[in-house]
Amino acid sequence: MRTDPLTPRGQTEPLAALAAIALVCTAITLYTGLYGEVLDGVGQDRALGDVTAERVWEAIGTNGIYDSGDDLPSLIDASTIPHGASVQVTVTYVGDTGRIVPAGAVTVDAQGDVVGTEPPTTAERCNRSVPVRVSPGDVQPGTLSVVVWS
Repeated sequence: MRTDPLTPRGQTEPLAALAAIALVCTAITLYTGLYGEVLDGVGQDRALGDVTAERVWEAIGTNGIYDSGDDLPSLIDASTIPHGASVQVTVTYVGDTGRIVPAGAVTVDAQGDVVGTEPPTTAERCNRSVPVRVSPGDVQPGTLSVVVWS
């Protein structure tokens, strides 16, 4: 049996081969990127300010919004702050005139009691964007500032 040398055998279309190579390269890139992100967070301690800001937000945010009419000192208790640390919490929002307006502030000592002391300059600070309800139906962009020190 004679085969014709011009008959294509075992060949793939160039476009299909390029698409397959691109797909494999994309899959490898996505895998290594995801794997790298997962490994970056393993074994590292999160900053105390970030963790405290997250816990404070869970305590004061109702349905993901802070109500400026809430009594901030009553929302922060000893279980919210890190053991042995003092915390200053301030919530501000952007008013109608574009100025920063305070919505609440409190400084709590290691026992959870409200105090009037100022944090030291070496304290760890964390700011986080939060929505603030100014009045029913009026939610403004705001900032949760948390300062933590021992």
